[in-house]
Amino acid sequence: MIIDKMEKDELTYHVPVLLKESVDGMNIQPGGTYVDVTFGGAGHSREILSRLGEGGRLLGFDQDEDAERNIVNDPHFIFVRSNFRYLQNFLRYHDIEQVDAILADLGVSSHHFDDSERGFSFRFDGALDMRMNKRAGITAADIVNTYEEERLANLKEVLKTAEFPPMVPQYINNHIHTTYSFSPYSPTAAVYAARMEGLCTAGIIDHDSISGAREFLAAAELIGMPVTVGMECRVSMDGTAMQGRRTNNPDQVGVSYMTIQSVPHDKIEQLNAWFAPYRAARGRRNRAMVEKINALLDGIALDYDRDVLPLSEAKEDGGATERHLMYALAKKMTQKAGKGQPMVDYLASIGLSLSAKQQAQMLDTAYPFYEYDLLGILKSAFVPKIYIDATDECPNVRDVAKLCKDIDALLCYAYLGDVTASVTGDKKAQKFEDEYLDDVIACIKSCGIRAVTYMPTRNTPEQLERLRRLCDENGLFQVSGEDINSPRQSFVIKAMENPLFANLIDATWKLIEHEKTGSAIC
Repeated sequence: MIIDKMEKDELTYHVPVLLKESVDGMNIQPGGTYVDVTFGGAGHSREILSRLGEGGRLLGFDQDEDAERNIVNDPHFIFVRSNFRYLQNFLRYHDIEQVDAILADLGVSSHHFDDSERGFSFRFDGALDMRMNKRAGITAADIVNTYEEERLANLKEVLKTAEFPPMVPQYINNHIHTTYSFSPYSPTAAVYAARMEGLCTAGIIDHDSISGAREFLAAAELIGMPVTVGMECRVSMDGTAMQGRRTNNPDQVGVSYMTIQSVPHDKIEQLNAWFAPYRAARGRRNRAMVEKINALLDGIALDYDRDVLPLSEAKEDGGATERHLMYALAKKMTQKAGKGQPMVDYLASIGLSLSAKQQAQMLDTAYPFYEYDLLGILKSAFVPKIYIDATDECPNVRDVAKLCKDIDALLCYAYLGDVTASVTGDKKAQKFEDEYLDDVIACIKSCGIRAVTYMPTRNTPEQLERLRRLCDENGLFQVSGEDINSPRQSFVIKAMENPLFANLIDATWKLIEHEKTGSAIC
């Protein structure tokens, strides 16, 4: 008997037990919709597909890279590279309202025990890996040694001798990024750094993920600091007055940045799960941009799984962003060219011109976060060369508004306004929504958005006065915070010392109280 390659792979991977009996129990109808949440060697999936006809659909879930070699080439099949805990969200993503049956062959397969490199076997020596998803950067060994519990335990030790400055009532910051989007700060480190700078409260905001919130809350409790948790996302403005128009996104028209503030703590996991398909779509776009990087640069080859993902918290449902791509690229460039004048010369050789400030940064070889400065240059000058428009990873604004209403969180439009170059050097001076701000406000209100968030130090008094007037006229709540994602930035927003922004301080305490008690925000 001749066994083709696919069958050999299946036999190597895993042989299903009671295959026919299991699939018989699903009562397969030719035009039905089915899910195999443990795709694996594709044994069950191929049997299901053999019974489907016109209109039939099968979704196969698996996060194991080894399983991908078994993907079935069949027009009725959709492979979902994800954990099946996000089943509901991916069904919604694929416009599937209901399914006829779900098959789950739960547990560890023989494939995992027979492969010594996977770290599951009791029979073979091997590294303590134990990842079902080998693309995940973190191994079981990493968890044992560096997981969140380790960071919190380290904080407990630090607190035995730490001396904090007095809390300044005006010092608040509700827009702190962590390693779960892009930042040098873990959630624990972010709380500690905020408290060391005298903040009386702080808030976590990561892109497309709120996975760091639990650690953030635990660290804040240890330190005795009130905090608020939320996330940042991009939304499609299709079907609104802002469709095809630039608002607050430097990279793309028709897509706007929003923040989801004051997420009730019992809704954190629900919010994170809802965004799982969009994080997966972002990952696919990231891979495509890595391919463009490699095509543009000679002598530098980025590997997304090896070079990019370990820089993120993607293994814990964090969000990998363009900044992760540029940080990985900055590391590769530093390895290739070195620091100082050789780096300046190398950047010139690939067509990147530096401002006087940027050149000074590249010549400062002693700066401990040199690659972060290089990241800022690349984000501004190189990303446009490789950028691919975000589509599938941006849910419609009205869907996000409904989600926030369902979980009792506050959806905020992030006002940017016409800006000068950013302090981190990764954003150019640009025009955004100021010419038609009245229309933007009317649009977001019609979409069910109840608030606006802005950065007082980023805009002129005239811009802020106009924004506040429009918010008051339209009954929109106002929130504030400074975008923290670079080691050069201070957590302190000095502008908050101005009595004009007292309302933003009051707003922060309303966010905190809402998370604790469910009290009304606005």
